[in-house]
Amino acid sequence: MKKLGLYVVTLLFSTAAMAEYVIYVNDGETRVREEKCVEVDSVKLSATQVSLYKGAKLYQYSNSTANFTFEKVVTVNDTVKITYQGLAAPIIQNPYPESILISVDGANVSVNCVNQLKDVVYLLQGSSQNGSFFIDSPRKFSLVLNNLSLTSANECSAIRSVSGSAMTIVLPTGTVSALADSYLDTCNATLRSKGQILFSEEGSGSLAVVGNAKRAIQSGDYIKVDGGNIVATSLLGDVVKANDYFKMCGGSLEVRGTGLEVSAGYAFMNGGTLTINSTVTDSKGIKVAKDTTVPDFVGNGSFDFYGGTLSINMSGEGSKGIKAEGNINIYGGTIVGNVTSPYLIEPNDVSYAALIKADKSINISEGQINIVLAKEAIGARGLASDSGITISGKASINILANNDAYLTEKSDGSLKAKQGHGIKTDGDLNVIGKSTLNISSAASSYSAYCITANNIIFDDSNVTSLYSYSNNAFNAKTVKLQNGLVIAATGNGFSPGGSARLAAMGATYIGLGSKNSILYGSTLSVMSDSKYVIGSAVSVLDAAGNPLFIYQSAESDFNMLVGYLQVASSQFIKGVPFIYACDGVTLGGSSYHGYMVGSTFSGGISYSFTAGAANTNVTVR
Repeated sequence: MKKLGLYVVTLLFSTAAMAEYVIYVNDGETRVREEKCVEVDSVKLSATQVSLYKGAKLYQYSNSTANFTFEKVVTVNDTVKITYQGLAAPIIQNPYPESILISVDGANVSVNCVNQLKDVVYLLQGSSQNGSFFIDSPRKFSLVLNNLSLTSANECSAIRSVSGSAMTIVLPTGTVSALADSYLDTCNATLRSKGQILFSEEGSGSLAVVGNAKRAIQSGDYIKVDGGNIVATSLLGDVVKANDYFKMCGGSLEVRGTGLEVSAGYAFMNGGTLTINSTVTDSKGIKVAKDTTVPDFVGNGSFDFYGGTLSINMSGEGSKGIKAEGNINIYGGTIVGNVTSPYLIEPNDVSYAALIKADKSINISEGQINIVLAKEAIGARGLASDSGITISGKASINILANNDAYLTEKSDGSLKAKQGHGIKTDGDLNVIGKSTLNISSAASSYSAYCITANNIIFDDSNVTSLYSYSNNAFNAKTVKLQNGLVIAATGNGFSPGGSARLAAMGATYIGLGSKNSILYGSTLSVMSDSKYVIGSAVSVLDAAGNPLFIYQSAESDFNMLVGYLQVASSQFIKGVPFIYACDGVTLGGSSYHGYMVGSTFSGGISYSFTAGAANTNVTVR
């Protein structure tokens, strides 16, 4: 290694002379630039700064703090082979004895690369129940795990790198490898690296990593999964932990026990299959914390999901499936969540489980989301955000909230219920575009709210069905139905409740409940039937007998035989006559939560009505 001092006024190296050298710029202990010398035109020194010229680009650094070095880098293709054989010393095949120093203590292997060898491949194979692999390398390297079974029996990890460079792990197709640490491990992880950990796309072999002392996999930098089939297990700490960020674009990763954590950065997924099986109390299936050491930036503390399959199963008390200190952005792919987590009693508070929870906003533009909140997931939420939720594009969201409410006793001895929520936000819910929402709750006395928000706006051509069997489908200050098809049924009436105002402006709205309500602020006339027979078919027709729609209530477990039906439609034009036919039968077609498509209607009793002006509630019988 040579120091570049004041003599580096101009640096004009020939291609032949410097073809194997790299120039580094370090600011203190932090490496800020790395360039091949053959690609650098010149480096010039002034009294205050050093300038590096590369084509049309100029990079300038303070002469007082910048540390310039150039080093010889050798790219190698030969493989270092290490074969573990139980208690005996591993068999070592090392083609670089002068550059790669390997020492063996029992079945523990220690590797020290003393020069700038780059892309060294270490093939690890065989089996040992009291062995380990330790490496210190200044350059990036690869580990090929060829049917390796390795368990450490002392205070170290099974595999540990103290290098700040990338460690690429290759799992050859057809191989099965396993790593575990001992309960005495003080390094906090079975597979640990100071630098990056990359699981290569070059193989589809399997790897099981068990953390007996704390974590299964940990990186002081980032973790990227492009291939392989990995199962990581730990009940004592975060199963997988990355400091800067986590990325997944291929392969499969199953996390068992607690969850996956990013300490200071972001998480990103655009392919592969990620499965979280979280069983520990107050665990976070995917936890993304902000980097507080730098000014806040776009994406800090956020989880971005572009594609692939994410499956989350939660059972620990008060757990969260995805918990981000920033935003949660879903652009595609498939998310499947099953929540059986009950609430968690905390000092002066109760913590409820949630499948997706953002401290900021949730933004969903594409993709499929299917969530089931089980009965025992008391008070749990499907989607929860502190700042607001926006659903746009062509997202499909299905939430079945079967969960019971959290009941507390008031001072007078009566019960106070804290219901669960399909969607809950302290901000606004905006549904824009051609998204589809299906949210329903169980038939119980304290069933979950479908949607709780500050304000709710349905716009464009979305299709929504909301069924809450004992509470309001909407729970908000205002609900604006500007477009699309909205079907809302609830045991306590289909008004938003309280002082909320429901405005049907351009949507086709069908509401069914146990009591009547007015659609305040509606730009449409409202047709109302106060004697609708639950489960029967009705149709609204124009004066010529052409049906506008056919409806037959699909969810009827309200403990009632007759309910209030209310319809608002953009086709209700002031002064135009219509026919309301009720108590009939349908033939053929299909049903979307009672909204019949391709069906015929017959029988029943017909009533004539004339659409009124906006805010007019026309009762047909």
